[in-house]
Amino acid sequence: MKTRIDWLPALAHFAFGAVFVYASMNVTRSFSGGYGHRMVPLTTSLIVTVLSAVLLVRSYLGSNTAGQSPDTQPLFLRDLITRTAPLLALTALYALFFVWFGYFVSSLLTFIAVLLVFGTTWRLALFHGLVGTVLFYVMFIRVFGLYDPGGTILDLPTLLRGGG
Repeated sequence: MKTRIDWLPALAHFAFGAVFVYASMNVTRSFSGGYGHRMVPLTTSLIVTVLSAVLLVRSYLGSNTAGQSPDTQPLFLRDLITRTAPLLALTALYALFFVWFGYFVSSLLTFIAVLLVFGTTWRLALFHGLVGTVLFYVMFIRVFGLYDPGGTILDLPTLLRGGG
C-alpha cells in the first residue's frame, strides 16, 4: 500500500521560505545606505512562503484531492524521494556553488540540474539553462544594478572582462 504525503513538500517549502524570509530581513544596509538589494530575496521568499502555506491549508482541509481529474495521481513517498529531495539538495548546493563559482556558472549548473531532475533532455536543459541564466543576469545585475559577488574559484563574467 502506498502512503500519501501530499503535505510534506508543502511543509518543506514553507520551512525553506520562512528561513529565507528571516535571512532576507536581516540583510544589512547596502553601500549606498538603502535596503533595496534585499527586495528580490525578500519578495521571492514571501511568495514561496505564502503559496506553500496555501498548499498546506488545502492539503489539511482535503480540498487538494476534491475535484481532481481521474488522470491526476496523488503524491507518494516515491515522488518525494525522486523529485523533492533532489531539488532541496540542489537548492542547498546552489548556495555553495554561488560562493565558489559566482553567479553565472553556479546558476547555469543548478538550472540545468533542476531541469534534468524534471526529465528534460540534455539539449533542452542546456538551452533553457543558458537562456534563463543570461536573462536573469541581465535583469538583476545589469538592469536592477544588484551587486554580483565574484566566486572564489571561478567567475565567468570577470574572466570574460579580462579580470583575474
